[in-house]
Amino acid sequence: MAILELQNVSFLYSNLTIVQEQDLSFESGEIVSIMGPSGCGKSTVLRLLAGLEKPSSGKYFFNGELLERPSTELRFSFQDFDAFPWKTVNENLLFSGATTDSGESTFNINELIGKIGLNNHEHKFPSELSGGMRKRLALGRCLAGKPKVILLDEPFSSLDVDARQEMYNLLQLLWMEWNCLFVIVTHDIHEAIILSQRIILSKALPFRKKNEIKVPFKYPRDNSVIDTPEYRSLIYETRTSQ
Repeated sequence: MAILELQNVSFLYSNLTIVQEQDLSFESGEIVSIMGPSGCGKSTVLRLLAGLEKPSSGKYFFNGELLERPSTELRFSFQDFDAFPWKTVNENLLFSGATTDSGESTFNINELIGKIGLNNHEHKFPSELSGGMRKRLALGRCLAGKPKVILLDEPFSSLDVDARQEMYNLLQLLWMEWNCLFVIVTHDIHEAIILSQRIILSKALPFRKKNEIKVPFKYPRDNSVIDTPEYRSLIYETRTSQ
């Protein structure tokens, strides 16, 4: 059964249709990318999946139940926000983390800091971190809540090529260990192929699923896939489907 499901969902803003009659479903433990032209409504779909926007029509289900409000089991990482600037790495993770009824953390913060590669940086503020480190912190903030779903909006667009590849490697390792659903909005075809099992392609506004491409490579993936005929075929199929 799908963990996330949009059924005939439309979303209007000031009488402008942003998302039109969409049926989308996502299984637990997948990595799925959403691509399409700029301004086609991709980020709005992500906000609908997060429960941050309500459909104008249609229904949205999380874990088989109608979602009426944002759930703590869904975590959203905004494109232009990595962390609270007035909090240290430690404080950001603790603030974002799941807690017991008595307020105690349900995760080992030192273990999480190690997994996201921020050892010896836990007392630094975001302004003292590199761009790649801030993205690691953003992923850590999502994982600290022990969610079933992580939604990422253009998460690595501000990074250089080397830093992006480091984040691709990290995300795959974390996904293989945590086995939660990742849904990623991206403009980068290579990023979508390296990370995803499925790529959902939209037409121009309003958002309408035009095609879906399945990516066959086994995890973990690295740049060695670039030299394969399958990769070149996926690049061509993705470009010609947009």
